[in-house]
Amino acid sequence: MRFIFCVAPEHPLTALPEPLAHEQIALHRIVAVGDTSQRLPARSIGVLEGQDILVVPTMADKVAAQAAGLGCGWLPENLAAPNLRSGALVTRNTLETRQRAQLLIVWRSSARGKAMSWLLDRLDDQLLRDALFTCPQSAVAA
Repeated sequence: MRFIFCVAPEHPLTALPEPLAHEQIALHRIVAVGDTSQRLPARSIGVLEGQDILVVPTMADKVAAQAAGLGCGWLPENLAAPNLRSGALVTRNTLETRQRAQLLIVWRSSARGKAMSWLLDRLDDQLLRDALFTCPQSAVAA
């Protein structure tokens, strides 16, 4: 999954020349999804030292908060694409690029009931996986 740095069109970072440096980004609030890990230590990705953080519960809330101009941050390209097409978000080039993330789907092996079996059968379909987890380059406005 590819991540892109996005802000609302009226965000102050849109007025700065690209690529944006860490020092410039750190002066602005970042929107982050709260870590819900129950057994692993909490972690934050993409937050710079000393940066103000707006923590939201879901990725959908993160996209909405950034589109509302409440902060900046990295978004999965496929989730940002509709807002980029509509003009609610714009991308900004940064000095640092974020590595692609590998998506993993995990479940307890003891919890394989009818619903889990149904889901796993569907995920066996390559066309469905591609539709769910990829974003064609043409979907994102340059």
